[in-house]
Amino acid sequence: MTFDALVPFILLVCVIALVLIGVAFSIRANKTHHLLAQVRGHFDQPSNGATVQRSIHCSGICEHPPSTDDLVFWLAIETDGLVWPKEALVSPDSNGHWSSIIHEGGSPDSFTISLWAVTPQGVKTIQAWFEAGRQTNDFPGMSALPGARRIAHVQALQLAV
Repeated sequence: MTFDALVPFILLVCVIALVLIGVAFSIRANKTHHLLAQVRGHFDQPSNGATVQRSIHCSGICEHPPSTDDLVFWLAIETDGLVWPKEALVSPDSNGHWSSIIHEGGSPDSFTISLWAVTPQGVKTIQAWFEAGRQTNDFPGMSALPGARRIAHVQALQLAV
């Protein structure tokens, strides 16, 4: 058999491989979306419209089934359509209760604190954002958090003078 006779067979194998790779990525994306959709959360503190100090005590509950154990929970500040993740991760206890203190160094007129469920790939994105910010001393707001879903938020917060 000559090489020319094998070319159509080789092309067919390559096409099948590409289709299988695409299916695998699609299945993974659907699994990630499904995992993020299973998680719920809410804030106990602070409440909507609260006036808060720069060090803000946050607490609440995350409801997540065991199938979502590879997700992590992250707090962020939102204002003007942009998101600033905070350094501390949220670690729910066995009943889903969590508590964390975050620090707001900016000067927004009004802002939102949000709780995000984050996939391992989303964690890498956020960690890269922190690393770039540390190197440049600039932490620009993110327009989206890929691999993450906002599961709770409190809004219209004001910083105490």
